[in-house]
Formats: sequence, C-alpha cells, structure tokens
Amino acid sequence: MRVIICKSRQLGMSTWIALKFLQRVTQLQYQRAMVVAQDVQTAGSILDMGRLAYAHLPTEMQLPVGFSIKPALIHVNESNSARKHMLFGETSKAQRYSGSTGDSTFDVDTAGSPHAMRGLTVNLLHLSEIGFWESRQAVEKMRAAMEAVPHLPETLIAIESTANGLNHFYHRWTSACEGAADPDMSGEVFAPLFVPWHRDPECAVQFSSEDGKRRFEESIGKTSELGEIAEDEPLLQELYGCTPEQLLWRRMKIQGQPDKSVPTFNQENPHSAEVAFIGSGHTVFSGILISRAVKTTQAAPEPVTGTLRVTAWEEKRTRSGTKEMPLGAIWVPREDSKHNEHLLDVWEHPRKAENALSSVIEGTTERPATEFERRTGAYVVFCDVAGGIGSTANVGDYHAIKVFDHHTRMEVAMHNSRMERQDLSLWLLTIALYYNEARLAVEVNGVGTHIVEVLHHEYRYRRMYRREAVGVVEDQESNLAGWETNKATKDTMEGNFMEVLGSELCGGLRDPQTARQMQTYIVNEKGKHEAQKGEYDDRLMAAMGAQQIMSMRRPPRIGGQRIDPFRPVDTVSGY
Repeated sequence: MRVIICKSRQLGMSTWIALKFLQRVTQLQYQRAMVVAQDVQTAGSILDMGRLAYAHLPTEMQLPVGFSIKPALIHVNESNSARKHMLFGETSKAQRYSGSTGDSTFDVDTAGSPHAMRGLTVNLLHLSEIGFWESRQAVEKMRAAMEAVPHLPETLIAIESTANGLNHFYHRWTSACEGAADPDMSGEVFAPLFVPWHRDPECAVQFSSEDGKRRFEESIGKTSELGEIAEDEPLLQELYGCTPEQLLWRRMKIQGQPDKSVPTFNQENPHSAEVAFIGSGHTVFSGILISRAVKTTQAAPEPVTGTLRVTAWEEKRTRSGTKEMPLGAIWVPREDSKHNEHLLDVWEHPRKAENALSSVIEGTTERPATEFERRTGAYVVFCDVAGGIGSTANVGDYHAIKVFDHHTRMEVAMHNSRMERQDLSLWLLTIALYYNEARLAVEVNGVGTHIVEVLHHEYRYRRMYRREAVGVVEDQESNLAGWETNKATKDTMEGNFMEVLGSELCGGLRDPQTARQMQTYIVNEKGKHEAQKGEYDDRLMAAMGAQQIMSMRRPPRIGGQRIDPFRPVDTVSGY
C-alpha cells in the first residue's frame, strides 16, 4: 500500500498509523516499522503512544485464546541523540544464539537527525508532517527512507501532513491526484486521501440555547456584518452539509487565531485539499469556489481523445503567394491517429444540422426535441499562446486552447501542448472549422501577434474575434483581430469569470487541471495577478478568455430568440 494523506490538524492520524504499525510488529516476526517525525518532541510523543498501547495489550491469562498477543519487549531506546525504538522478540538466550530471534522493531526517528536510512530494509514506513520538512538534509532523508521499502506485497508507505504552501508535499499530492508516479519514486503511484476538519465530530460547539442557535443561523453568510469570516458559510453548508454547530466552531477557531485570517484557518483546518495548499500570496478566486469547481470537474465524464484531419484543401492566392487552404475537418479517434498528429480532448462533438435530434427519450417515454435540443452548435475557441523567446517545444509555458459552447457556456474541448508555433495557426484553424466555423480568439500579446496575422491575412479566416470595448455587449467590432490582455481587460476577465464561477455553471469547466490552476493563481506581493512561481495559468487564462468573449458577443438566435445560459430554457422543468 502507498498512500499520501492531506489532513486537518489534530485529527489523530499519526496515532492511528502508529497503532497500526504496532499491531503488525507485535503480531508478526521480522517486521521493521519506521516512523519519521518532523522533530524530537513529536518523535518522543509517538514512542510514548506506542509504549502506552503495548502496556495495555492483554496477557495470555487476560485473553485466553491459546496464545499470547503480547510479545516480550526486549529493549527500549529513548535517547534524544539516537533513533528511538522498541524491540520485540524471543527472550530465550538459546533461541537468540541460534538465530531464531523473531525480532520485530518499532523505530521512531526525526527528519533532521543525521542517521542514514541507506542499508535498511523497512516493511512499514510513516513519514509524518513532511510538509514541514524544509531542510535539504530532511528531504534527502525522506527519499532514502522511501527507497528502503521494497516494492512487495504487505509493505506500506504512508506520507501524511498538514499542507504548508506549494512545496514538495504539494507536488507529491498533485501527482497522486492525477494518478502519476511519485516525483522521487519511479513507478510508485500513491493513493490520495484527504481528511477535512468537518469529518471530526469534535469540530463542533453546542449552542447554549435554541434562541442562540436561531440567531446564529440568521447570521450565516452575512458578510456585510461579519466580513470574510461568513463568506464561505452558505457553500460549506451546500457542499459539505456543515451544521450550525460546526460553523460556530469554525468562527471561534478563526477569531482565536492571532491574525483572525480565513486563509490561515483553511491551511490548518481545510475543508478541501484545494484550499489547504496556499501559495505565497492570496488566491485571486475564493477558496470555496475553487473547491466547488474542482469537485464539479472531477465528477465530469472523462473526455475522448483523438485528432482532427483536414477533409479537403483549396489553393488560393495570399499576400505571400499561393497557399493551400483547409475547407473542413473530421474527427479521428486516438487509436487511428499517427504519432506526429496533435491531439484534442473532447467532451462534446459539434452539433451539426445534419445530425440534429428529432426526438428525445426520457425513461420509457419519447418526446419531440425542443428547438434548443435541435439547435446547430455555436462555439467559441480561445487560445492562450505560450510566451518565451524562440521555440517553445521544450521549455517555457504551454499553448492552451479551449472550446466552449456559446449557448450553454460549457467547455466542450481542450488542447494543451508545446507544439512548434509554426504549426499552431493551422491547428487552431482546423479546430475552428470542425466546430462549425467557431468564433476564434487568439491572445495577441507577444508571439500571439504572428499567429493572428497568419490566421487573419494568410488563411483569411472570416470568424476571427476582433477587439471591442470591454464591458459592452455590441455587435460591432474593430478591424484589429485578436484578444489583447492588459490591466483593464484582465480585470474584466477575472470579474466575469468570478460571476460564472459562482453560478451553477461553476465556470463552465470540465477539466480538473484548469480548476486546480485557480489554486495557484495568486495576488503577489506587488498586487499583480499571476501564477505562483513554478506553476502555470495557461488553461485558466484560456477559459477566462473564452468566457469573456461569450459575455461580450451574443450567442446566435434559436427559434427567433437569444439563449441566455443563466435563464431556464424550459419554464416548466427549469432547465
């Protein structure tokens, strides 16, 4: 078993793991359990827990089952300058001299101690609070400890910690959530386990009277009176079923902190892993909204992956000479694609007139399709072009392409890669053609200008987005193609995305990695909104850009009226 645990503070996780290890070393021979704590005091507490639990094991007389479950304790080392341990085994000298010791060891060490782990073979390993192992020596010891555990059945590694910023524990947790191998253990995939504060029955305070409870319930979510401490309370009730008693405990804990800070509380007592890991600055978007978006995207169906191929070409003259123009595109599943073809993740293929629904089956009943269900899809494609100098095939940021349904404002396809820039223009055009000649917006900052020039003047794509005044919904465009991100437009993008994020659409996202990028999209010490150092915001920027374009450009009419995704299409069902 390989498990990584992100948790709230004081939930007894270290105690539970220590007792599980003690059970193994007292009941099986030739076992070595190792607990590595962050400091000497914690190591001493864990050893004390082990000794207390051993002392309360029943003897053979107290538990008459025909054998003893309480082996002899051969030796205890409690030194602060050496590895602490409890040694269980055979007391007979004759047996020990013959080599039949049956020894099993419960070791407790510290992250900062100089004792090497190399050369040991460990069956059970617990790395406690590794999010706070900051020294180089401690990190090296962690790697050596994990290498000491063989990849065999019945071995266990438990990595456990409260979050502590975007350090090595964060990257291990992210790898586990994505199903990827641990960064330091080739081939080892850890199962992620998150334990929030609201799962602990003790994280609740009882009201002294029914009147006090009623007044508290009336104050839930009232930011005008209580400030940010109450902002997340309604969603905590909606998403996690938090009771008034739990919310009262939460308020008391926040108010009892020196800084009375909600982000500090969320790091120490997170309700989700997304709010646990905070960077060196505050996130631009609310932690509870990020949690909801991650939860929604994780519940979304997996996309299908494939490529797009141009169906036909036409030769046309351009400013730079004759050029082959693509006329259309078809979908090719991944298993039929070639190794050099670019891939597209798709949640919904385009709605085309020839494939329009005539009827819909609900349960055992068939009904005529509504005008909305028969619609031909209208789509918006937004590309956040990777920056940097020279080719971005191996270094720097990623190109992020998002495709959204303009009527529903939901994500339907995505591409993320470091393809050569000279290939990007044709790939964008192919995607736009496949999605019913979608409106295509490309960020023109930096190298994006060249991409727009090729699409606009060489390929002469007629549905390029042209710049407008932000915040104004008009069917008027300038002659300047492409989206320009500046201080004004970025603020507008974020404000609009915050609105969509807080709605039932949850930002319209279906890709979990896009939702997780909000977790590291922060306000830095200079007040600038950007990705945390070492992280990415390309997918998030593409999603924000697409939502902004859709808010500025009305969707095509269906049945003589505009479709607003925030209003029900069917007044009876509400959908």
